Amino acid sequence: MYKRNLFTIFIFLAPLILFSQNLTDASGKKQGPWVKNYPNGKIMYEGTFRDDKPVGLFKRYTEEGVLLSELTYAPGKDEATAVFYYGDGIKAAEGKYVARKKEGLWRFWSATQPPYLISEEYYHNDTRHGLSVKYYADSTLAEKVAWDMGNRSGEWLQYYPDGSICLRAEFMAGKLEGPFSYYHPNGKLQYEGRYLEDRRTGDWMIFNEDGSLKQIIAYKDGVPADPKLADQETSFLDDLEKKKGRVTVTDITGTVIK
Repeated sequence: MYKRNLFTIFIFLAPLILFSQNLTDASGKKQGPWVKNYPNGKIMYEGTFRDDKPVGLFKRYTEEGVLLSELTYAPGKDEATAVFYYGDGIKAAEGKYVARKKEGLWRFWSATQPPYLISEEYYHNDTRHGLSVKYYADSTLAEKVAWDMGNRSGEWLQYYPDGSICLRAEFMAGKLEGPFSYYHPNGKLQYEGRYLEDRRTGDWMIFNEDGSLKQIIAYKDGVPADPKLADQETSFLDDLEKKKGRVTVTDITGTVIK
């Protein structure tokens, strides 16, 4: 009898529970719990609205039902702390949104098992601004460079996995400017020269692993005086410039609930 009464109560309340979500007020503003579904019926996101604004925890899922992100909205503010996940549940990134734009410190992790911290970057108004640091799998520092509203600015350093210096250069307004040094893994200089507005200029010296001078190449406006002599060395530097030597990190982004 007791179980039958509970079942009767549940059947009576079920419609009330079902229709207490996805409500709008007289002004058309979302109020209370909301769930949005994909065409296949799986939940797209779930959370709570107050006066058409998300509050508290929102969860977003893939069409297969895998958790993609968790955003926690601050009461009375257009801010949210965010955590994004890879498809297997490994944390991919975390940071903060202000006015739906990345702000402050963001951290990114690898998709490997076990995961490791790939990078730490600072943002302002959805744009990289401040120190950016990248790591190897064992947490050894791999690279650091400062950003000024989307442009690399200041000293650029790269390191070998053993912690020794690999590259030292300078950026100004997003362009390589001034002295440039690239090192062999044994710590000896491999390349030394200068940049002027992102172009190699003047005499560039190339060294052997034992530190002895191998070659001097003269550049003007980024072009070597003797292209044939410089083919091999130039291709290496061209590739380095193209990549800007950086460790590639996927920028994990997600949709902020509107």
